[in-house]
Amino acid sequence: MNDLEIPWLAGSIKRMLIEPDKLFEDVAHKEMNMIIPVVVLIIIGIFSGLTVYSTIPEVKKNFEFTEEVYNVEHSLRVLKMESFLYPVWTILFWIIFTLAFAIFITWLNGWGDFKGMFNCTSYLVYPNLVVSILVFLVQLLPPNLRVILIVLQLLAAAYNIYLLTKIAESAGKLPHMHAVLAGIVPAFFLSLLWFSYQPILALVMGRG
Repeated sequence: MNDLEIPWLAGSIKRMLIEPDKLFEDVAHKEMNMIIPVVVLIIIGIFSGLTVYSTIPEVKKNFEFTEEVYNVEHSLRVLKMESFLYPVWTILFWIIFTLAFAIFITWLNGWGDFKGMFNCTSYLVYPNLVVSILVFLVQLLPPNLRVILIVLQLLAAAYNIYLLTKIAESAGKLPHMHAVLAGIVPAFFLSLLWFSYQPILALVMGRG
């Protein structure tokens, strides 16, 4: 890894906050170096997995005075597997999302180069790392304070869509309204896939 990569990356993250249009236009044509983003995605997956794992005592407590031992054992197995596989799922989701995002930009007659879009969407991992850490910390709070989770997730979703719109407009060369569409549509449909992670895993694991 180039010794200048991390200082350059730190400056780029700062640019993302103040001039995202220029940043994404520049990095779209930069050589790919996915080492740091992938490491960050793994860390995001670890914190997301820890967040899920921290719910296990509450799940056990909810089933404590019932006779649904079979159901709770299956639920606990799913939660443990979900938390363990979250780093893999996070990387896989980023790949699927970026490919879908690039294809959608191309459908709108924009510049949907895969390499360029991976370079651009790799910057979304850094604000999402902050969110994943905050969500983990909030999950440790008493249940009546966890409404903060919803606020954090809504803010993260809005900021992600904002950045995706900037990517589509600057790097993807789309008109503003088409860029907004490119930011919202993939984010909406792929978020359904993101939240389907646990149900799909539960289905795959079956009831055995």
